[in-house]
Amino acid sequence: MASAIPSYGETLQQPRLVEQGILDGPLPLDKLIRADPKARPRRSILSHRRILLIDRYIASGIIAPFAATVAIIVMLLTLENVPRLIKAMVDVYDPINLLGRYVVALLPEYLGFGLLVALYLSVALALRRLALQGELEIFAAAGFSNAAILKVPIITAFCVAVLIFGIRGYAQPWGERQLDSLGTEIQSGDHGLRIRPGTVVHLAKDVALSVDRMGIAPNTFSGVFVQTGTTTVAAAFATAQFDSDHRLRLILEDGTFVRWNRGSWSGSGQFARLELPLPLGAALPPRISPREQLDRVRIDTLLAMTRGEPRVSTGSPNGAIAALAARIAGMCFCFIVPFLAFALAIPPKRSRSAIGLGVGLVLLVVFIRMSAAVEAVYASNAISFFALLLAGWAVAAWLLMRITTAGGLGVIESHLIKCISRPIASLGRRYR
Repeated sequence: MASAIPSYGETLQQPRLVEQGILDGPLPLDKLIRADPKARPRRSILSHRRILLIDRYIASGIIAPFAATVAIIVMLLTLENVPRLIKAMVDVYDPINLLGRYVVALLPEYLGFGLLVALYLSVALALRRLALQGELEIFAAAGFSNAAILKVPIITAFCVAVLIFGIRGYAQPWGERQLDSLGTEIQSGDHGLRIRPGTVVHLAKDVALSVDRMGIAPNTFSGVFVQTGTTTVAAAFATAQFDSDHRLRLILEDGTFVRWNRGSWSGSGQFARLELPLPLGAALPPRISPREQLDRVRIDTLLAMTRGEPRVSTGSPNGAIAALAARIAGMCFCFIVPFLAFALAIPPKRSRSAIGLGVGLVLLVVFIRMSAAVEAVYASNAISFFALLLAGWAVAAWLLMRITTAGGLGVIESHLIKCISRPIASLGRRYR
């Protein structure tokens, strides 16, 4: 009877392992005998590949909602302000160009707010979709912890924090300065005289201008009346031009002038063409508070202000510290957002409730309001208050995660449903 034990030099066939790709081929028996028993086995890369595929799967569910949310928020905020901007540019020429410059200057502010909301909604919607399809339970049964599932959302939060640093540190101050510059240009008449027919416009001290109708071409008028000190001029047509000295040259045609001396008439005459230089009053600087002034300062300048460097002549160190701490707090809060989304957005089994999703949005607004209040009121102790603020939100997120881990996915949503359904049911029984 042949022996069932393979002899020395024969191969140990392992077809199942070969088929699964764990072994490259049959393993000779002599290699097993000569193998070092103390050698550490080579770690399989199958688990790493499986984790990588799941990370890519979660990331694909985050990217699309994130991009869509940012686009929608920017579009809504732009549409909200466009009517006000159009109303402010009624009396200027080339309003489309000015409107485009205004929108570009406002984009950093919109993105600074939209990125934080988009981070929460994208992570929350991705985790909610996985929960509704039962895939989170499959991940848990396969041995994936909550930390492994949150790895991609935390990486996304890091990327958003870097973007917010660049936007709030450099892009948003540039946008605020551009808005101030555009307002000054419009007020000083660089984009056309803001004159409405039938109204008197005081260009400077003792200089008044009134027109009956606006011409088709920019800065052309008809029925013009000008009062300059002791001279009164009336003309049928006029064209306005600006020179390099910030003076208005009014070219009048077919008109009459009257001169006065100490309240009495001193002479008059007619003209076919007259060039009348008119001074323009200096544009008033925008009235902004010291805190709003710091919104126009870049983050490197804020650091110099906190150190009291001589090259920075304006601004108080306390206000600069508060503004700098507010921007850093917004970046740090990005790392808390994925945990809030995980605890609040996942519904319980056999439920599609989205109450927790709305509660998370409310919490984001609360944090933004609290951050602005701390920056405005507690500027002298801004670092301590912002540290307490972030610590409080971190503890709240940790407690929510502990409750979710102990009670299972969707436990917070189920409690919210009970808290809301009971008052509604009692009101229904009362008014039945």
